[in-house]
Parts: sequence; C-alpha cells; structure tokens
Amino acid sequence: MIRRVVTAAVLIISICMPSISLGAKFSYGVWVPYWKKAVAIPEVVQNVNSLKEISPFSYEVQKSGIVRDAMRLTDVSWLTLMETAYGSNIKIIPTFSWQNGDEIHAILSSSTLRTAHIANILRVVDANDFDGIDIDYENKKAETSTYFSKFLTELSKAIHAKKKTLSCTIEARTPPSSRFVTVPKVLEYANDFKVINTVCDEVRIMAYEQGRVDLKLNKTKSASGNYYAPISDSDWVEKVILEALKTIKKEKIMLGVANFGSEYDVRLVNGVSTYTDLRNLSYNEFQVLASTTASKVVRNNAGESGFIYTVNSISSTSTIIGTSTLTNATSTRFVTLSDSKAIQAKITLAKKYKLKGVFLFKIDGESDPNLWSVLK
Repeated sequence: MIRRVVTAAVLIISICMPSISLGAKFSYGVWVPYWKKAVAIPEVVQNVNSLKEISPFSYEVQKSGIVRDAMRLTDVSWLTLMETAYGSNIKIIPTFSWQNGDEIHAILSSSTLRTAHIANILRVVDANDFDGIDIDYENKKAETSTYFSKFLTELSKAIHAKKKTLSCTIEARTPPSSRFVTVPKVLEYANDFKVINTVCDEVRIMAYEQGRVDLKLNKTKSASGNYYAPISDSDWVEKVILEALKTIKKEKIMLGVANFGSEYDVRLVNGVSTYTDLRNLSYNEFQVLASTTASKVVRNNAGESGFIYTVNSISSTSTIIGTSTLTNATSTRFVTLSDSKAIQAKITLAKKYKLKGVFLFKIDGESDPNLWSVLK
C-alpha cells in the first residue's frame, strides 16, 4: 500500500510542518496533473500547509472501464508528495478521469459492466489505501443521466462501507435564462444534481471555461469591446453558485477555480465573431507570449488579465483590449489569464455563500507568484 510507504520520514515532516486544523470551515484543495509532475509536485510540497486536500490527476478510465494508472503513483516524486500530505493530515483523493461520452454510456448503461467498473475502482482504492476518490466523468450524454446516477449511488455505498470519501467533479450549470435566447420547454442534463447532492460527500463544480456560454453577459459586457471569451467571469461564477445551491448543500460544494490562461483565435465570419480555443497557458507562458508579441496586459471586463494581438503572414502586432476593432485579419488572438487577483475574486464569492471551499485546477509549477498568498 502506498500509505504504508510512509515511514520515519513522515514523522519528521509532521513535527517540522504544522498540521492544518481539522476544524477549519473553509478549505483549499488542488489538482496536480501527472503530465507536469516534475515541476508541479515541488510547488505543492512547498505550500502544503495551505491545503486540506490533494488530488493527483489522474487515473484514466479506458474504453473497457478498466482504470489505467497514468500517474505511475509508485514514482518517487508522487511518494514524496503523499508522504508530505499524510504527515500534515491532508487527504489524498485521486481523480478518476473519463472524457468519452459514448464509452461512459456503454459501460454505465449495462448493470454487469457498471458493477465490474466499480469493482475495478475499489481495487485501486484498496491497493493504495487512499482517503477517497474523485469521479470526473465529462462529456456525458443526457441519456446517460439515469445510469450515471445509478453508478454514483452504487459506488457511494461501496466507498462509504470502507469509510472513505466520494468526491464528484461536475460541469458548471449556467442558468437557462442566461444560456438560451428562448429557453426550451424541456431541458435535459447529464448530471442529476439531486442525486449528486444525496450520494456525494463533496461536489467540485468546475466553474471555468465559460467561453461564450452566457448570452446575457456577452451582450451587456461586450459593449465596451473588453469582453470576449472569459475563463470565468466572477458574475458568471456567482450565477453558477446560485444555480447549484438550489439543489446542492453549500457544505458540500468546492468551487472549482481555474489557475491557467487560454488563447483564442477570433475571426469575423459574415459579420459574426467566431471563437476557437487554441490552447491553455500557464502563468509563465502567458507572460512570455505577452512579451514576445509586445502586448500590454490589462484587466478585462471579466476581471482577468488579458490582451489581444493580430497574426498575419508577414508579422504580428499587438493591440490593447478595449481599443481595438476585430477585423478580417488573417488571425486575431485573444488571450486571457485567471491570475491571483481573479482567483481571489472567486475565493471571495465562495466565502460569501459559505461554501466548503475552493479547489484549484491546476497546480503546474508555473503559478502566479502571488497565488499562495491569496489562499488564506
């Protein structure tokens, strides 16, 4: 068992590093991606006393429902992180990730395959003696909702029998009146919030990757020319929180907050701006891009750091957000970053609504230098 790897070294760590109070009402957690572990783990270890939960990201579920250890948790770097966490009374709750909606439906809609999948998850938990698990199954179909609810209900019963935690990571839900010009009479969702509230001990809401989903905010905030495709506008996040609180207990909600940036390609097609998400950026990558394109970074209407620049076959030129007009240039790039100031705004919202806490995606070893000072 991985937990049994904790030896005398952990006793030293626990003495040298003050543990977090178990009575704290507001807590912080982080996802740590396996593809950035070499630089991410040292950042987490250095700031471990700001945290209550750590979720290595991730175990990946394959088409058959078998769980693959993409993290290679026996690697010494992961063991160092877990030793540090256990020595500081911090929970290790790894994330099980599945992104293929068709595969998810095929497994969960079969009672036989669903049972086998749950058994596979439990074997991983037992083999490593984790404090719990985090289920992050995305891109599900609405028709999968009933089966996903059955899966969580059955998994919850099994996990709770082992006295462990079931965390459920779900997509943010935008209020229908903000999402549609005309709200459909029948709305179908892949996640049943009522069931999730009942069977999950913790609900992590991914309140990021907003893009252009909120039609009302797009209209009201774009008038200044300073609002394009936010990662997570605080006004939108507040809507997401209020929508969730209609069904999910505030004591269970961990607000998922972005610790990254995005770059979009923006083009005018028949007079309409189209947005293509090109890539995510770390804080460092954002700064380098701003520097190499000679861009001036400003605080945009979403409360994030941002800039735009144009790209053509000859050269790249920079334009400050709010003073430019998008044209049919070869390519106009919009770049936005959820930096420490933007993250602080989300923390303030989570505390305002007395949520359980905030969970950051992701710690990558290249965070805003001021990030950890706002995790108070």
